[in-house]
Amino acid sequence: MSSARQQNSPPARLDWPALGWAYLFFWYFSGIQHVLLQLAGATIFAGIRQATIVSTLWLIPLFRHPDIVDLI
Repeated sequence: MSSARQQNSPPARLDWPALGWAYLFFWYFSGIQHVLLQLAGATIFAGIRQATIVSTLWLIPLFRHPDIVDLI
């Protein structure tokens, strides 16, 4: 049985700039519509806050498996 990573290799380091771009990517698809709705006066700040929290939750798999950050 072979493994993609060798047994003695150090764990993958987290690429912080890539993680920031991943957060921006996730936030764009969940938060931009709330920003536009707030600028139009159709809603309050709660939508932007919820979009920010949900975008942060999307980062949990990236923290647990830092090798997939390079794929995004």
